[in-house]
Parts: sequence; structure tokens; C-alpha cells
Amino acid sequence: MRHQLHSHTLPLIMSSQYPVERYTRANRDEVLTFLQRVYSPTTSQLLTAQWDWKYDSNPMNREDEPYILLMRDGKTLIGMIGAIPLRVSIQGKEFPLTHSCDLGVDRAYRGRRLSERLLEHYMNANSLSFGWVNSISHRRVRNLQRTTSFQLTPLVKVLNHRVLVLGLLQSRSRSLFNRLLLSRPVANQSIAPCPSPQVQIKQMYEFNERFDDFWQRVRDEYSVILVRDRQCLNWRYVSRPDAKYILFSAAHGPRLVGYLVARLVESKPIRIGYFVDLLVGRGNSMYMGSLIQAGVTYLKAQGAVAIQSLFTAPSIRRTLFRNGFLPWHWGTRPRLHVRAERKDPELAYFRDVQQWYLTMGDGDLEMSF
Repeated sequence: MRHQLHSHTLPLIMSSQYPVERYTRANRDEVLTFLQRVYSPTTSQLLTAQWDWKYDSNPMNREDEPYILLMRDGKTLIGMIGAIPLRVSIQGKEFPLTHSCDLGVDRAYRGRRLSERLLEHYMNANSLSFGWVNSISHRRVRNLQRTTSFQLTPLVKVLNHRVLVLGLLQSRSRSLFNRLLLSRPVANQSIAPCPSPQVQIKQMYEFNERFDDFWQRVRDEYSVILVRDRQCLNWRYVSRPDAKYILFSAAHGPRLVGYLVARLVESKPIRIGYFVDLLVGRGNSMYMGSLIQAGVTYLKAQGAVAIQSLFTAPSIRRTLFRNGFLPWHWGTRPRLHVRAERKDPELAYFRDVQQWYLTMGDGDLEMSF
């Protein structure tokens, strides 16, 4: 059973001052200029490179135009908030979902609580939503009704302590380096079993029709999981224009049993690996362990000095521990907000992130670099 999302379809949302309107593709150039005004050069370049893929040409768009709200002072664009359309399976039932991102207000208009107004419009139009937020956005949304917040700790496997520390010393990330010193991570000692000869791991370059069948087999095993069918996976990990992912599949005989999405990032002067997404059926730690070890072997051969991951599922975290991953973070710990306006009984699971099968690839957390 599919549940419909209740959203505003009117082109203009009226308010006493600074009206909020829906974006159309005719606004594209104006919005890209606005991004250059609001964000740093690095961030605005990143968002510009992603714009068509993330919004205008997103195959998951549920309407003719992507869901983006624009705020104006007269004809001048002064604020915006974007949303990525997704779907979530909750207790085996699919719900439409939006992921909020790219909230920005012109510097000349800050201090007037305009970001809160944009968020209010967005929340009123989208009954089921989640988003990764920084500390500033967290303060703005934490008091909204039916919104819950969670702060998560990544798991890290250090492959070369010496190169990692020396590289961070040479970088400009002094505060980052100080946090690394203060955290004093324990040396990673893998106690994982050898890869099973019953599992065949292959590198691939796209998700084919076998992944639709795989998704149908495993989705009901998790209380809350974003839809991971072929369309979603190919959009997220094959079509992204500004990043390259390494894809691995796992098969047991002719049967597809899992996949891993990894990424290697040149964070000068070092290389950092990421486990962005990973999925196998519950209780299949053998398949999971084989995928993890394949990813570690590949990223280490490519010169990664550490691998970072973010998973909430206890089964993955236990398997990562056995493979030498430890709770550790550099920079700010990711914070997740979830909000459910509707009162369907299944949404009690949605509001509890410990019920989620959540990865770094869900939403825009990993799109930010």
C-alpha cells in the first residue's frame, strides 16, 4: 500500500512579508547566482555542479518541478530551501518522504528568523521528512513539534596511523588535528574471519534488474529503511556528476545477496576512504564481512590511510568492529532530524532512529564533499 504525501501545489504561499513561492526551472540561473552570494566558493561550486542531478533532472521528482521553496523581497531572491524526494519502507509499507537540504538566507537579511519561516513552510507542506543538520540549523528546528534529533558517531578504521597524523599536521586543519590527538584512538586490530569462499565478490559499474529483486527480498527485514531499488541506487551512486563510487556486489551461487558502495576522496595531502552504503539481509554477517574486507582491500591498495563509515544497524556495526573499525570522529558529529506529522501507527518506528537502517549515503550528508 502506498501512502500519498500531502503537499502544497499552489505556486505561491502567501505571508505578510517576504512571500515564499515554489521554484520552477525558469528560476535556475537566478538561484545559482544566489548560491554564489550565500555560500562559500567551494560550496556554491559543489551545489552548482550537482544542481541538475540533485533537483531538476531527479527521476524521483513527484511533480513536474522539483520541490524547492524561494523567499523574496520584492523581486529579489533572499532565501531558499531545497528538498530531495525519496521513499521509505516502514514495517514493509512504502511512504513518500522528503529530505531537506540547502537552506540559505542572504547575509543582509539574517537575524530576522527567515530561515525558521522557510522551515515552517517546508514542514507544513511535507508531513514526513528528515535531514542532516549543522549546529546552527539544529538550534532552529529542535523545538518544532514532532521533531526528534539524534547525534551519531562514525566508525573509523585507520590503515596507516603515521601517514594520517603527518598528513593532518601538514594540512590547515589544526583544530581537526587537535581533536585527533585528544581522541587517542586504539590501534585497529582486525579479528574478522577470512572471507568465505562461498561468497563471490565482484566490482560492478551499475545496478541492474537483479537489485530490484534483491530489494524486494530484504526490505521487510528492517523496520525503517529508505528505498534502495535499482532506480534509486543508480541515481544516487552512478549518475552523480561530481563524485565517483566503487561498487561491489556479493553473490552466493546465482543469488545476489548484498552490495557495498565505497568512495575514495583526495583530502590533500592524504586519501580518505568511505563506506557510503552497504546492504545485506539480516543475520548474513558472512556476506557483510566479505564485502567489508573487499572494500578495505581495495581502498588500502588505492592509498587510503583511513576508512570512515556511518551505520546505525547493530548488525553492521558489530561486523565493522570485528573488522577493526572503532567509534571515532573528526570534525562535527553528524546530527539527524526526523519529523512525522501524520499519526499512522508505523510512524512510531520512523521517529526512533535506532529502528532505522541508516547509512552515510542516505540523504545529502555525503553529497557535501
